[in-house]
Parts: sequence; structure tokens; C-alpha cells
Amino acid sequence: MKQHTLNTFVTTVAALAAAPTLALAQSTAPTLLNPIEVHASVSADPVLQTQRLTPGQLQVVDGETFNQRQVTTLSDALRYVPGVMLQSSGANEGGQTLSIRGSNLTAQAFASGGVIFYQDGLPVSAADGSNHNRFLDPLSARDIVVANGASALTYGASALGGAINVVSRTARNSDPNQLYLSGGSYGLFDGFVSTGGVRDNLDAMLSVEHKHDDGFRARGQSQRSNIQGNFGWQASPGFNLRVFATHIHNDQQLAGALTRDEFNQDPRQVDPSAVLGNHMLNVSSDRLATVGDWMIDANRRLEFGLSFETQSLYHPIVTTPFFSLLIDTRQNTSGGMLRYHQQIGSHHLLLGTNISYTLNAGSQYANSAGARGDKSNDVRQSAADTTLFILDRWQLARAWTLVYGGQGIITRRDMRKTAVANGNLRQQDKTYSAFNPRIGVLYALTAQQQLFANISRVYQAPDFFMLDNDARGDNSVLSAMRGISYEIGARGHAQWADDIGSQHWSLTLYHSRLNDEVLSVENPARPGTMLTANYAHSRHSGVEALYGASLALAGGAHRIEPLISATFNDLRLTDDPTFGNNRLPSAPRYFAHGEVLYRHMPSGLYAGPTFDWVGSRYADMTNTYRVDHGYTLIGLRMGVQAQRWTLFAEASNLGDRRYVASTAIRTQASDSDRLLTPGAPRSVFVGLRWNY
Repeated sequence: MKQHTLNTFVTTVAALAAAPTLALAQSTAPTLLNPIEVHASVSADPVLQTQRLTPGQLQVVDGETFNQRQVTTLSDALRYVPGVMLQSSGANEGGQTLSIRGSNLTAQAFASGGVIFYQDGLPVSAADGSNHNRFLDPLSARDIVVANGASALTYGASALGGAINVVSRTARNSDPNQLYLSGGSYGLFDGFVSTGGVRDNLDAMLSVEHKHDDGFRARGQSQRSNIQGNFGWQASPGFNLRVFATHIHNDQQLAGALTRDEFNQDPRQVDPSAVLGNHMLNVSSDRLATVGDWMIDANRRLEFGLSFETQSLYHPIVTTPFFSLLIDTRQNTSGGMLRYHQQIGSHHLLLGTNISYTLNAGSQYANSAGARGDKSNDVRQSAADTTLFILDRWQLARAWTLVYGGQGIITRRDMRKTAVANGNLRQQDKTYSAFNPRIGVLYALTAQQQLFANISRVYQAPDFFMLDNDARGDNSVLSAMRGISYEIGARGHAQWADDIGSQHWSLTLYHSRLNDEVLSVENPARPGTMLTANYAHSRHSGVEALYGASLALAGGAHRIEPLISATFNDLRLTDDPTFGNNRLPSAPRYFAHGEVLYRHMPSGLYAGPTFDWVGSRYADMTNTYRVDHGYTLIGLRMGVQAQRWTLFAEASNLGDRRYVASTAIRTQASDSDRLLTPGAPRSVFVGLRWNY
């Protein structure tokens, strides 16, 4: 760990003010960033140890690798994580859709539920489990941990898709003095600068970022500014406290979806109603959090944290003649976590709790060209969520580890909507509770290769979006989704003899049987709004695979580095009285992302092709509207890495292929329905990273 001169920076960052630039010691030895690493490794690092002790799919993405390529959204950052379907129609998080193992298929960007987000171990998802308007900056991440499905019990979650934990950069776990600039097609510019340092038992870091994108569509402009600071205090050799503060402001125009004919004629055009209604998504959020880590002794450790976030939303989204809606709300979320670790002989115990409360209040108005019209409803939505969880990782023998435990959850929803015109109150109020056990096993083939398997219960209560859009439209409440998930797999890392190179891999097969899955379709009478319902039986199955290698040539001066992440899905209803065993819409049968890089080690030069391969999907529950027959995108990226700087360039969609990034869902769709959101055409980006 480098120690940096701090001077007066600690005091100023604590106040979230500007700080002087701190010089770093220079070294004459050339250093090169490693290729993208999302694999198991024997390490004392707590993040990688968590991976080794998890009998399921869990990947760790090294944030340092983001400096080698174009990374402006979480979709870019998680490109090579198997099982993650995170698609974006542009360079802004507000337009992305997230799904892991079939979660959030039909709500898509509206709520982005089914995956619980954490930051430095603290829950940042709202207490109802949604991630609506959630912005996580990959350039401020030291690591990103993706725990697919039941692997999320490590953090106390039982959601279908699992959990994503972003580990923040600090002055102690990274070089804090960094400048990142990138720009490219359609007016994209991303500027990021951070500064900080360490003095004795204190450290601090401040980062500022501004991103602007004109977009490739007529109403595609977006811009986001954020400032983040953290201040750390090592009170004693085993006791650390850190305070985080974040402000994010995001303004984004919405271009709307297209019909099939419009998409085929010109995917750059926009939905006329989006222009008429001046549709936009404007979000401002502030977050304050503190996290502590106390190494009590060699066998006991305590983690704890508290957070508070406030978020304001201004969202003109629907225009007459169908329906008119402008949402103007403010959401506050408070949360806390506690995790206690203890080693007792061959048992590694973990006991924890997560507590959160969210209040979302405001009003709904008629949309008058992006301005508030007549008020239609007053809205008050609250959720209180408490989870308790326990895990025992019991090493039965040298190669065998049994992992068993469970999560108890009590979560309440209280939804109140009052019509201004007549005072009618719609109230949905329910408390959900469950105990969700899990048992798994790990078998170590070698110190760096594992087999694993687990059986777990899945449980997910409906979020605000689901309840508010219940197709019944009265005080009824949806049921929680529940089910059983089975998973087997292998992962490993190996060095080849004679320094030929190395390889890493993971392969996971999962199968989930679900009851009362909540799915949504767009309301044809009010496009832009949804209708949700429970579906009695469904099943989600799939294969998630990752393979990467670094092959040395000519004595190691040259290297070839292939990397591919592939996912196959079989997501469908089971014996549904209306839709039978139809496939669930919006999810492709398969998708794969890959690259093959050449590296010239003495000069730091790297270059190679990239590809995206996506299968076919449907846009309706009846499986009569096939979005496309799949598509393939080819790209190219290259760069030069030196000791303290990296230059890179990337071209995507070189063939200028027309493709659909995401789709709205109908019960039965037709070609005249506006469902298709086009993906970006041929684009070129260049960037610079400088550790000053």
C-alpha cells in the first residue's frame, strides 16, 4: 500500500470542499494492468475470500480494468460477467435494463427490481427492493461483486437475481490521484478527476465527474454530474471507520419506443408523443453513509454501517390522448447493517442483519409538455424491511466445506393514493414474512479449483411499482414470489507449465421453480403505464459460463488473451391457463460477449476484436411477436499502457447493424405497437487515464 502525503486534504474533504493535488512517488519500474479478472483466487482479500467460500456463482470484477476500455455505465462495467443481462440504449444509466437469471424481465427500467444493490456492504436499494433511478458510478469502484441468485445470502438477500456490491475506491485501496477523460460519437464526453491521500491513521479522497451525451436519437440528450468523497480513520490497528458522501444530479431526455415499421425505416427517430409531452427523467440524490470494520481478534470480526439517502424525481412520462402523467416525488431511505464473523475450529460463522425504511411521497399531475398540469393524485408509499441471516461454513475435511444457513425476512408495504378530484383513497397495506433456508457444498479439486452445489429458497415481496400497477386497480395486494433454486458449478484458475500462460473459468447450471412470480405488461389503453399480476407457476433455468486465458508467445514478449462470457436461458411459464408453457418475454435465449486481445508487453500496446452475440426474444406473453432473430455486433478496441497513464480507443458495432436494445411488453403485441428501443449504431470512443 502506497502512503501519500495528505497535507490539509483530510480536513477539506471532511467538509466536502476542494483539495490540493498531492504528489505521488515516482517509480522507474514499468507496471501494466492485468487483463480483466473475474475468477477465483486464493487471497487474504475479504472480497476474494467471500468468493472462495460461496457454493454458487459469484464473480469479482476488478475496477482497475475499467481504465483499459470505454466504461461509462454499469452495463459497460459488467459486460463480461456471466448471467447478467444489462443492456443500455445509450451512455446513461437511466436507460438501462437489468436482469439476472430472469429477474425484472417485464418491469425493466421502470423499477430494476429482483437484484439488491449494496455499496461497501450497505444496502442502497430502496426498502421495497427496487432500484428505480439508481446510479452506481463504475469509475468510483475498486471492485464490483456480482452474487447471482442464492449466492446473495452472503449479504442477506433472497431476491431471484441476487445482489451486486460496489466496493468504493479509497486512498488506501487505490491510487486516489487520477484523471480520466473519454469522448466519442454523438457528443459523448465523460470527465472524471479524483484526488486524495493518506497521513498516518487518516485518509481521504474526493472525486468529481461530469458526463454529457447527445445520443444518436433526436431526443437522446443526457447529462450527469456527481461528486463523491470519503474520509477514513484507523482508530486502532484493527478498527476502521469510514464516512461516505455523494451527490448526483441527472437530467435525461426520453425518446420513447418505436413501431416495427418506424424502427426499420429509421431507428434514430423518436416517438412523437415523447416530443409532444417533453418526456424526461430528472433525478437528484444525496447520500451520507458510514461503515465500520472491527477486527476484534484473530477469530472475530464485526462490520457495521448506517446510511441515509434522499432522492427527488421529476418525470413527465405519458401524454394524451391515451393518458397524461407527470410524477413529482421525493424519496428518503434510511438503512443499517451489522455482520459478525467468528472462526470456531473448523466453522466460519456469519450472523447479520439489514434494516431499511423508505418513504416515497409526492404527487401525480397531468403532463403539460413537460410542465405540471392539474394535480390528479397525492401519493404516499412506505416500506420497512428487516432481514436476519446466518451462515455456517463448516470445513468437514481438507477438501470439503459444507455451507448452510438461512434468512428470515419481515417486510411491510403501505401504499396510499388519494384522488384529488373526489378524495377517493386507494390503500394497499400488507406485511410479508418468510424464512428462506440454504444448504450448499464446496469441493476443492486443488487450491485454485472448486466444484460447488446448493439448494436454496427464493423469496421476493412485490415493490412499489408492482403494487401500484396491480391490474385489479383496487385495494388488493399481490402475493410474494417464492420458489426453490438448484445450482451446480465449477470455477478455477491455473498456470500452465513452462510459463506458457494462465487460464481462468467458471461454469454454472441453475434451475428455479417459482410460484406467484410477478410479471408486468404495458397497458394498451395507457401506453407508458403497466399492469402487473401474479403468475402461479414458472421456471427459470440456465447455463452461465466464463473462460479467459493469457497465452505467452516468443518468450513472453507477446501475449494472446481471449475472454468470453456466455449465458443460455430457458425462462418460461408452467402450465399457465392462458399462456401454457410460453417463454417469458424480453429475455433472449442466449447472449455472449467476448474479445481476443493481442498484447505487446514491452511497449504496453494491446489491440483486438470484440463481439456481442444475442439470440431471439419475444415482446409479448402470447409469443406471437418475435422482436428479431438475434443479432451479432463486432467491435475493435486498442490502447497503450504505461507506468502512470493509459490511452485507449474503441469502436463498437462496426457493421452499423440495426438492433433492438430493449422492448416493452404486451399481452399480445402487433407491429403497430410502440415497443422497440433501438440500440446504438456504429460508434467510436477514445480515452485517457492518467495517475498524476
